[in-house]
Amino acid sequence: MRRALALCALCVLASGCFVARGLFVRSGIGPTTSPEALSFALRPYDEWFWPDGDGPFPVVVIAPGCLGTRAHHREWARFFAEDGVAAVIVDSFVPRGYAETASRVPICDGEALWGFVRAGDLWVTLADLAWNARVDPERVVLAGWANGAWAVMDALSMDPEENPPPTLSEVPRSGTSAVRGALLFYPYCGFGSASSGRGWAKAVPALMLLAGEDEESSPAACAETVASLVEGGVPIEVHSYAGATHWFDHEGDQEWVPHRFDADLREDARGRAREVLREVFDRGASRPSSIFPSTPAPASPRTLSGPR
Repeated sequence: MRRALALCALCVLASGCFVARGLFVRSGIGPTTSPEALSFALRPYDEWFWPDGDGPFPVVVIAPGCLGTRAHHREWARFFAEDGVAAVIVDSFVPRGYAETASRVPICDGEALWGFVRAGDLWVTLADLAWNARVDPERVVLAGWANGAWAVMDALSMDPEENPPPTLSEVPRSGTSAVRGALLFYPYCGFGSASSGRGWAKAVPALMLLAGEDEESSPAACAETVASLVEGGVPIEVHSYAGATHWFDHEGDQEWVPHRFDADLREDARGRAREVLREVFDRGASRPSSIFPSTPAPASPRTLSGPR
């Protein structure tokens, strides 16, 4: 993905192809569309995971990576639900005609569905939560993996007044106001990501988990982005797992992305994510002090020798 986007950067500088239709669509959803039309296209493909009971529950909105929803995204959603938090996986791919995994490879190559496009999907999803009686639409965490984390970060960089999602013909006034935190799993932070240059309009607590040997999403680029975000006042905590690869939390799909699954690191990541959710949803963290101190977080990722 890094190599493909580097080539795309040259294309942008040379010919202004940043507005090319391929970055937005492959089928019926146009480069700009109304929130109502986008909602109508997206909502049939939502996957919901519910805790026991009637709610209303806090909710994690999940943005999968460029190959779409995989087994580990559903495992994470079940994990959240077992901890009393609803989860919904938002599919940006099938509604746009990317139904098969092979058809999504151009997305991974940076030829389609950049972060700012999927950020519009997240904004519309946030607005739609108000219509679901089983969720608390004021207690939301955005969670993204790789390309999906890029979308989450771009969504947080946008503002209803000055910098709304360019894919929407009208802007949901609520924007990201209900978002209480973000979980970012080995995000793409390179060319095209808005966070480094623009910062976040919504400075929510965030946890970023990086893989030290990630060949798909550059940890070094994310370190630069984190430094910029911290300087802008974002309370972001970063953990880099030494020796881990992209998709370290995913046991399958070796044929698509060669990687090393690590069950211990996955459990460590789950523990850290649980702490974040309990902190931002005010459900009583297990540690006595906040995981997001008032002093600035370190500007570069900390490297762990192994799981906690």
